[in-house]
Amino acid sequence: MTNEEMINNYIKKETPQKIIHYKHIYPSHKWKLNSKGKPDNFAFEAGYHNGYMCQRCDYCFCEHCDPDGFDKKPCIVEYDECSSCNKKIFNYKKIFYCEYCGQKLDGNNIEEINKIHVR
Repeated sequence: MTNEEMINNYIKKETPQKIIHYKHIYPSHKWKLNSKGKPDNFAFEAGYHNGYMCQRCDYCFCEHCDPDGFDKKPCIVEYDECSSCNKKIFNYKKIFYCEYCGQKLDGNNIEEINKIHVR
């Protein structure tokens, strides 16, 4: 790599790039299954509480405290990606750089992408 290419690469990495925010909306939860292929009512356990857990959004509820919990919350998955390497990023408001490719991120320039899944 020549000096000019290295300088251009450095300038590109230090120029803040947008963050891509994805929001996936699903019509129903995808419950974790037990060994028999049925929704696992012990996928979530905490003390005397146990219940079901969604594989996509991690929504969970206690089947004893909230027996109608299946339909209480929609299945929505949100995450952010670096626009340079397309890898998921977390806490961009604190780190300012992509931990995978080193790209500087602009927390004020966020592209929203909503995807509605029908099944």
